[in-house]
Amino acid sequence: HEWIDFAAPHWEMTQQRATRYMAHRECYRYAQDSWMTAQEIFARLQTLCPASLDLLQIPAKSCNPNIRLYKYTKGHSFGK
Repeated sequence: HEWIDFAAPHWEMTQQRATRYMAHRECYRYAQDSWMTAQEIFARLQTLCPASLDLLQIPAKSCNPNIRLYKYTKGHSFGK
């Protein structure tokens, strides 16, 4: 519920038409570019994830700061 409460005042309606590279999307969206939020997410996930996530055994160092949350309600859609 923390993320839902955090994003609640920031939801923006988005309507994206399908293209060759992107699916159709009609929903509410919250977008934020934040290294601080990415670090907080990474810190919370560290206890849940293995030390390395790939075959090369390179340790994970952070999450992507391109934070996106989507909220779908009745009548909203995603896909072709």
